[in-house]
Amino acid sequence: MTEPQMKTFRREGYKGTPIWQNNPGNLPNKGIDWLGKVPTTQREGNAKYEEFISVEYGLRALMRHIRVLMVDNKFNTLSKFAHNYYPAVSTKRVASYERALAAYFKIDKNKVITTFDKTFYIKMAKIVSAMEIGDRYLSLIPESSFEMAFALMNVDPNKNNDRVPAPSKPSTPAQPSLPTKPGGGGNNQAGGSNNGNSEGGTPTDQVRPVLPNDPDEDKTNWLLWGGLAVALGAGGYLLYSHYSKKKK
Repeated sequence: MTEPQMKTFRREGYKGTPIWQNNPGNLPNKGIDWLGKVPTTQREGNAKYEEFISVEYGLRALMRHIRVLMVDNKFNTLSKFAHNYYPAVSTKRVASYERALAAYFKIDKNKVITTFDKTFYIKMAKIVSAMEIGDRYLSLIPESSFEMAFALMNVDPNKNNDRVPAPSKPSTPAQPSLPTKPGGGGNNQAGGSNNGNSEGGTPTDQVRPVLPNDPDEDKTNWLLWGGLAVALGAGGYLLYSHYSKKKK
């Protein structure tokens, strides 16, 4: 059976849209060395936000951050998540997040969640992405991308892990007919809506949001993360190559 190819929206047809940086969760760029992150010298989008070589890596980072907040930091209700998810807090949309999450999961926002499985992480990634990039752009991400993101969720690039996919060229989705003003949620990763995610804003919520972090940050990387090479474009230039520093 043929494995699904990774998808990238880092192409001219999507420039200026919320999905351009392959970051549907609108994670802020805080210097985390995420797996699949575009090297600084090859970035093309808004430097305030993370940029990934494929949307699967962006979704993987989102799922891992959800796990850090809800499992590691024990913000294990939809309300606590909303009060600690930086894009929601920085744009003063915590209440909107609470309503959307509760409606999507059909549970009370204060109900303690105890099951963190594949279904939960994929559903969380979808509703958070819908809040950040809007349903129009969410619909461009195939189900296989969410499946692959979850499969990559536990890949540790600091170890000899044979689950890391072989180098491949991300496929580019067909260019959509875009509206004059890109639709979507509160996203500003591509320089769009002023109602988007702004790191300069001061959160007014009582709980300080937890920025994406690496749960293994206290561990030392003694192994090289070598050779995740992904070529984009006819020139086949290398976007992701030998890194000795730890990746998330």
